[in-house]
Amino acid sequence: AHVGVIQVLEEMKIPIFCIAGTSMGAIVGGLYAAGMSPADMEKFVTSMEWNEAFKDKPPPSEMPFRRKQDAADYLIDFDLGYQDGKFTIPKGLLQGQNLNLILKSLLIHTEGIDDFNKLNIPFRAVATDIETGDAVILDKGELVKAIRASMSIPALFAPVEIDGRILVDGGIANNLPVDIARQMGADVVIVVDISTELSHRDHLTTSVAITSQLTSIMVQRNTQAQIRTLRERDVLIRPEMGDIGSGDFFKAPEAVAVGRKKAEEMKPQLGHLAVEEQDFLAYLQIQRKKDTEMPVIDTVAVVNKTSLPSSMIASKITIKPGDKLNMAELKRNIDRIYGIDLFERVDFRLTKKDKSSAIVIEPLEKSWGPNYFRFGLGLEDNFRGSGSYALTTQFTKTAINRLAGEWRTEVRIGENPRVYTEFYQPLDYSLNYFVTANAAYLMRNINDYNDDGNITTQYRASSFQFGVAAGRQFGNWGELRVGLRREHGNVKVLIGDHTRPEEPYDRGSVAASAAYSTLDNYVFPLRGSDASLAWNYNL
Repeated sequence: AHVGVIQVLEEMKIPIFCIAGTSMGAIVGGLYAAGMSPADMEKFVTSMEWNEAFKDKPPPSEMPFRRKQDAADYLIDFDLGYQDGKFTIPKGLLQGQNLNLILKSLLIHTEGIDDFNKLNIPFRAVATDIETGDAVILDKGELVKAIRASMSIPALFAPVEIDGRILVDGGIANNLPVDIARQMGADVVIVVDISTELSHRDHLTTSVAITSQLTSIMVQRNTQAQIRTLRERDVLIRPEMGDIGSGDFFKAPEAVAVGRKKAEEMKPQLGHLAVEEQDFLAYLQIQRKKDTEMPVIDTVAVVNKTSLPSSMIASKITIKPGDKLNMAELKRNIDRIYGIDLFERVDFRLTKKDKSSAIVIEPLEKSWGPNYFRFGLGLEDNFRGSGSYALTTQFTKTAINRLAGEWRTEVRIGENPRVYTEFYQPLDYSLNYFVTANAAYLMRNINDYNDDGNITTQYRASSFQFGVAAGRQFGNWGELRVGLRREHGNVKVLIGDHTRPEEPYDRGSVAASAAYSTLDNYVFPLRGSDASLAWNYNL
C-alpha cells in the first residue's frame, strides 16, 4: 500500500524531505530513501517469490548430498535443539536468511554507508528493544540490518541484535513514527496508516485470534497517540485494506492498488505540497540511485567466529580476487555455506577502502545447537485391512570435531522397529570424502503371498548389524559408498506353520551403493530425478 501512495505523490510532483518507517513502512521507506523508483518497487513487491523469501534453507541444488538425504527422510524441517540437559528452540520460526540476501541484493549500492542521513533521502527505521519495550531509532549502521530489525515480527522472525540490543518489530513501540519525522525536521508529515483495526467479539473465537488482538491493542494505542499529534497541514492517508492482512504478501498487487486509490482520493489535501516541474526534476536527480558498475573484488575474506575451520567455509566460495562482483554467484556461494546446516545465518559485507573492494563472509553458528532432535511419523495402509505405522526419533550431535563429524542415533517404533547409531566423519574441508561406522538392532517382517496377493506366511526377522564404509559425495547431486557389513540374526514364523524352528543366521558381506538426486523439492517435487542402487555380496 505504501508503494501505491508514493506513486501518486510522485505523479503530483510532491518531493519528500525525510522518511521514518516501521515494519513494512521501513522496507518501502528504506528502498525509496536508497534511490529505488516507485515503478521498481512495485515490480519488486509484485514479482517477488514470497514463498522463497520466507524460507531459510537454500534450494536442494545448493545442499550437500547428505543434507538432501535428511530432507527426504524427514519432511518436517524442524530441529529441536538440546543443550546442557535442556531442550532449546530457535528465537524465531525464520532466521531471515533468504530475505536478508534479497534485501542485500537490492541495496548493495548502500554498502559502506553507515549514516542514514547520507542516503539519497534521510531515513530512520523504528524497532523495539524486546528487553525493555522501548522504541529504538535506527539512524546509522547497516541499512539492511536496520530494516530487518524493524520488521522482525516476534516469534515469526528471529530478533536482530544491534549495538548489544535485541530488536524486534517496531510496531509494538511506535507503529506510526510521526514524532521521529518531526525530529528529522519535517514541517508537514504525510502519514500512511495501515495498522490492523481491532476485531469485534464475533471474531475473537480462538486462542490465536485473542493473542493477535492483544498485539493489535498495543499497536493501536501507540498509533492513535501519534495521530493525535498531527497538525492542520499534515495529511493522514488510511488505505482501506479490507481482508488484506499483514502477512498477505501474495496480495501485493491488490495492496499497491488500494494504497494508490486512497492517495488519489486525498489529492485535494495533498495538492498544496506540489512543486514546480523544474524543482521536482531536480529532486528526482537526488532521489534516484545512479547506475554504477559492480566493483571488481580484490579480496575475499571469511570472518569466522564459529567452531568450524575457515577452510571449510572457504571451500564453498567460488568468487576469486579479480572477479567482478556477481550477486547471483555470491548468493549461490552463501547458499552452499548455509546448506552445511550448522549456521543460524550467513551474511556478507562489501567493504571499500581507497580503490580496493572486499567481500567479507560472516557465518553465525546456530544458537540452539549443536545437538538436535528430529521427529518423524509414517503411516501406511493397503485398504484391505492391513496397515502399519512408524514413529521415529533422531538425535544428532553435529560439529563434534574440526571436520564437522556427526554422531547420529535413531530410534523407531512400529511394525519394523529399530535402533540405529552412526558416526559420520568427513575427511576433507570440502566435505566430499567421508568414512562411517554404524551399528543397529532391527526387526522386520518378511511376507510370502499367494496368487491373490494375500499373505500366506509371515516371518519375523531380528538382527544385530555392524558396518563400516567409505564414500564420496559428488557435488550436491550424488554419492557413492563401499563398505563391509556383519549381521547376526534369526527368523521365526509369525503367521503360518509355527512348527518350523527358528532359523539363526550369521553373515558378512561387501556392500556398495550409489545414489543420485536432482529433485527441486522433497515434499512436492516438480523437477529433477531421484535414483538409488545397492549391491551386496555375501562372504
